[in-house]
Amino acid sequence: MVAHKDRDTLRARQHQRGNSALEFLAGAVPVLLLGFGAVETIHWYSVRGVLDHALLQTARAASTLHANPETITQVFTQSLRPLHPADRHTHRPSLLTRTVSQIEEKTGRAAWEIRIASPDANAFAVHADTALGRSQPNGYPVINNHYQYEQHTRSQALHNTTGTDQSIYQANTLTLELTYLKQPLLRGVSQLLKIFGQRNGNYSQHALSHGYLPIKARISVIMQTHPVLWPLPDTGYIQRAGEAPKGNKNKQGMQDSLCTGLWCTRGQPQASPPLPPKPAEYPGHGEGAYWPEWGSHANYPQSNPVTPAPGTTPDGHSLPAGHLAPPGTPAGDPACGVTLCCF
Repeated sequence: MVAHKDRDTLRARQHQRGNSALEFLAGAVPVLLLGFGAVETIHWYSVRGVLDHALLQTARAASTLHANPETITQVFTQSLRPLHPADRHTHRPSLLTRTVSQIEEKTGRAAWEIRIASPDANAFAVHADTALGRSQPNGYPVINNHYQYEQHTRSQALHNTTGTDQSIYQANTLTLELTYLKQPLLRGVSQLLKIFGQRNGNYSQHALSHGYLPIKARISVIMQTHPVLWPLPDTGYIQRAGEAPKGNKNKQGMQDSLCTGLWCTRGQPQASPPLPPKPAEYPGHGEGAYWPEWGSHANYPQSNPVTPAPGTTPDGHSLPAGHLAPPGTPAGDPACGVTLCCF
């Protein structure tokens, strides 16, 4: 009788072999997935912190150089280098270029996109200053950064804006919206992202369809110079609200520039900030008004090193009345041609 019971117990134990392994797998798989998800999320948040800082540096530089797309591209490219640290055998710019090239070859689009949400294209149609546009070296539409209260009051009195138009204050606020493509650390996450993508969709949907996570950031800063409606490059990096999207990324659009930021290695030469295009004639000749940028860099010859008085050019020519102020402003106003930057 005892031997019979032992045989039954042994047979029952044999039937239960492997159950512990199945129970372990059932509990371990969700725990491992949660752990992988936590690692991926922490990585995304660390990248987001670098992108926020890079976008802030880009907006600060662009606000002092008329929101020039070339400035936006150059400064943001330099600020991306902390995401691609180099070792002893790898040069950091080459590593950054290689990473960007891999993303663009796989997706067929730019590795990142900055959209100028403000001022948009319609803001230049509503608030462009014709006098400033004529004085600008290339004749691009310009929004006056001075006397914004007077411009706002006059605009309300003339009823020349609608509820959908940006006010003069919004038009003098630089708002940048960033979408940066990040490859996940785990291949499984990339395959999961492809489910939510769409090949013929917008920029973010197209990136998801290729397994890249579009990380978004947004920032707004007050313009310190007159916003200019610059033509956008065909690289695809910079877009503007109210304009048709630019084409695919041009491989020559992103070149490694000299490093001038906090994250740069020691011993590299300092790069001068980009200048607006040089006019056909130095300011002070012809119809154009004096732009301070041409006298602030030694790269361009100056006909008169003496600081011009308000309302005059470096060679003593008088500027048209109200060239930096709304119509109706006295020509002798001491605030003409002065931008106050408050921090």
